[in-house]
Amino acid sequence: MKVEQNKMVGVDYKLTVDGQIADQSRPGQPLEFIFGTGMLLPKFEEAILGKEVGEAVSFTLEPKDGYGELIADAVVDLPKNIFMVDGKLAEDILFVGSQVPMSDNQGNRMMGIVKEVGEETVKMDFNHPMVRWPARRSTSTSRSYRCAT
Repeated sequence: MKVEQNKMVGVDYKLTVDGQIADQSRPGQPLEFIFGTGMLLPKFEEAILGKEVGEAVSFTLEPKDGYGELIADAVVDLPKNIFMVDGKLAEDILFVGSQVPMSDNQGNRMMGIVKEVGEETVKMDFNHPMVRWPARRSTSTSRSYRCAT
């Protein structure tokens, strides 16, 4: 079977950035999705369209085709007092590199990465963690199922 629109597909994949593995499927647990429904990046789907079960493919995603370009305005200094829980500073989450779930003024959920902890502010980066690098993604289509209904 070939990978095509509205087919359930399972993909074993490995994402490398600067030669290092940044993400990958677990052995025996392929990423499963319905092809063509927007669950994956468009360029990822484009690369595996028409591939046969078991056929390997390798491709490069540029930032604009992957996780986006770096947005300078998405790096912000927030007042440290917003990290208070029950009157105490949540120091267990306030360290460089910590990923902190937050929400904006409209209630939209987002993940921020702590870049710096100052005396009065915390510098947070709300860009996707992968925006800075072109990403090389190697994939091997492992399964293709019946048409989804």
